[in-house]
Amino acid sequence: MAKEKHYIEMTASDCRLAYHALMQFRNDVIAKGIDPVDINELILRLLKLQKKLA
Repeated sequence: MAKEKHYIEMTASDCRLAYHALMQFRNDVIAKGIDPVDINELILRLLKLQKKLA
């Protein structure tokens, strides 16, 4: 069964807010000793999106 994809529209302001929230969440995960590999992937996707919006 194929995974369902979800798409959202974001403004530059939304991207900045999501980026800072993900960075805070990533720091909390690292502090707990958990590997943040999936969070890093989301952050990279946001950074690419921010370049497109700039």
